[in-house]
Amino acid sequence: MSIKLIPFSDIQKEEKPREKIMLYGSESLNDAELLSVILGTGYKDMNVKELSGYLLSEFGSRGLFQFNKLEDVQSSTGLPFVKSCILLAIGEYINRFNKKDDVRIKSSEQFYEYIKDDFKKSTFEQLRIVCLDDQRRVLYSGLIAQGRGNSLSVALSDVLHHPIRLNIRSFYLAHNHPRGIARPSKEDIGFTLKIKEAAKKFGLSFDDHIIVGKNGFYSFSLKGIL
Repeated sequence: MSIKLIPFSDIQKEEKPREKIMLYGSESLNDAELLSVILGTGYKDMNVKELSGYLLSEFGSRGLFQFNKLEDVQSSTGLPFVKSCILLAIGEYINRFNKKDDVRIKSSEQFYEYIKDDFKKSTFEQLRIVCLDDQRRVLYSGLIAQGRGNSLSVALSDVLHHPIRLNIRSFYLAHNHPRGIARPSKEDIGFTLKIKEAAKKFGLSFDDHIIVGKNGFYSFSLKGIL
C-alpha cells in the first residue's frame, strides 16, 4: 500500500479524539490526541488539543510522566491542581506496571529487591502487598495503606482483600520506616502475628512481612516469627 497526499482543500472537518476512538479504535490516536482524552479540557488560553501538543513538545511523552511530586508538576508545567494530579497518577500507574510480568519471588531477599524501590519516593509509612500465583509469579502488587508520619492504621479486611479476591495461595507484606532503621516495634510484631493467624484461617500462605529502612530490611520470616 502506498501513501497518498491529500490536498489541503480536500481535508474534511477533523474528527475529535473520542469520535476517532469510536470509529477507528484507540490505536488511531496520536500521542497528543491520547493526552487530550486524558486531560479532558484545556487551560487558560489553550484548548485541550493545543495544551496537549504544548506539553508533549516541552517535556516529551516520557518526561511528562516522570515527575515525583505534585509541586514539581505544577511549577514545571503551570498546570492547575486537578490536571497535575492526573499526570502524577498516570506516571505512577506506568511505573507500577512497567515491572516484568514474569517476575518470580522465591525468597525474602528477592522480595526486598522487588519492593524496595516502591518506597523511595515516600516520606510517610506505607504498607504494600505482593500476591503470587502457584508458580511464584507476581500476580498483583499494590499499596494497601499510607500513614501520616511514622505510623499507619489498617483494617484486616484491607490486607486480605486482594489475596481472597484473586484466589491466590501466597502473599508478602512490606512496610517502611522512612526516618529510621528496619527494626520492628511491638505494634509491628503484634500486627504480623494477627495477619498470620487470619491468613491461616482462610487457607492462605503469609510468606513474609518485611520492614524496609535506610539500612536494609528486616524479615519476620528470617527471624523465625513467621
